[in-house]
Amino acid sequence: MHAEVRTFPVEADLLLAVIGPEMPTKTVLRDPKKVAAINRIGGALVDEFSRDPTMERLFELGARFAEGTGLADRRVLEVIRASRMFGRATMAMLGNSVVATGNREQLATLYLKFGTLQRCGVDNEGARVL
Repeated sequence: MHAEVRTFPVEADLLLAVIGPEMPTKTVLRDPKKVAAINRIGGALVDEFSRDPTMERLFELGARFAEGTGLADRRVLEVIRASRMFGRATMAMLGNSVVATGNREQLATLYLKFGTLQRCGVDNEGARVL
C-alpha cells in the first residue's frame, strides 16, 4: 500500500492558542471508541478535503472533525466558534489548543483571554530532516 502526497502552497500567518491542559495522545489512542470515531469521521473528511484542498476547507473540516470525534471539549469549541468573527480556526490535533488565521490582532486579543499565544507561519517546503 502506498499514498500520494499532494501539496498546495499557502501564504498565511497563523496564531496558536493553548487554552487548556495537555491532552496525552496515548490516552486518546488507547480508547477504542475514540479511535473508531477518528477513523470513521476522519476518513470521510479526508475524502471531502481531497476534492477541494484549500486552506479554508482545511479549517472548516478540521473543526468538524474536532467536534464530530468528541476530541474538542466545550471550551475549545467555544473558542473556535468565537474565532469566526475574525477569521478561521480549528483544533490543533491532539491538544487543547486552537490554530487560526484571519485578523491576527483581533484573534490575538480573543485568545489571550483563554491562554497562551504563539504567532506562527506556514512552511511550504515539506517534510525534511532539519
